[in-house]
Amino acid sequence: LRNLHNIKTSKDSHIHQEGDNFYAKYARDLDSNFVRNVERFNELKLKKKSRILDIGCGFGLFSHIATYNGHKVDSIDMPNASPILKEAAKLLKVKKYEFTVKKNTPLLKLSNKYDVVTAYQIFFNGHTTTELWDVGEWKYFLMDLHDNVLNDNGYVILVFNAEHKNLKPIKINGEISFLGKKSLEEFF
Repeated sequence: LRNLHNIKTSKDSHIHQEGDNFYAKYARDLDSNFVRNVERFNELKLKKKSRILDIGCGFGLFSHIATYNGHKVDSIDMPNASPILKEAAKLLKVKKYEFTVKKNTPLLKLSNKYDVVTAYQIFFNGHTTTELWDVGEWKYFLMDLHDNVLNDNGYVILVFNAEHKNLKPIKINGEISFLGKKSLEEFF
């Protein structure tokens, strides 16, 4: 896993706006990323074996850790992701489906319902673009999760990505979040 930072992107690869090396950071910072994902898993405090859907699994560390601990995990990430992300998921044996989350579009329909749906470091809401989701798009997404993806007692963990410049932060429960719009601050 540590050597994946050397993999070059292809012309078809999704390139993050910060350049080709954006995804290589997961390989270069493997120890801290692994610890962060163990902490994320532990914060779930799962008392029984659960079915988990990890949206935007990226490198696949969280999915791998949850699977290693006996949970059934399905993962979603964008098609044409960086070869670094694809190779990492393959090495970690992450069960990954290619799908792009889009506003006002149902999530990929898998054969299972889930006890937990996670989305860490969310990019799919367009927060780095002028296409930032507003309240209506979030309501659609959350209702789709509720109606079609979650078990009756299931729950969702959303973690917004705060690593971008030019976004004005807001505070939710004392924590800074970069949702970008006042209406979203009020919604969440």
